[in-house]
Amino acid sequence: MITIMEFYTDWCEPCKRLSPILDEIAEEYAGRVNVEKINAYENPDVANKYYVQCVPTVIFLQDAEIMRCEYHFMSKEDLREAIKEIETHC
Repeated sequence: MITIMEFYTDWCEPCKRLSPILDEIAEEYAGRVNVEKINAYENPDVANKYYVQCVPTVIFLQDAEIMRCEYHFMSKEDLREAIKEIETHC
């Protein structure tokens, strides 16, 4: 299963726009994709573990292995394309 980890902060405007899109992706890909939203400010240990330097950071994992990292807002189409690439290569 693919896991998408979004690192965000409450004051990040692109993060606020990304959050509902990730909710839609989680619903659309239920059973295939798990979405986790992590407040980087409130969870610095987790953010540091993944070397998060900015928000939003979106990390795609397959079986706990990092497959792709993005350091910006992603549209629904961008997210779908990333999922498709990961599913195709795994």
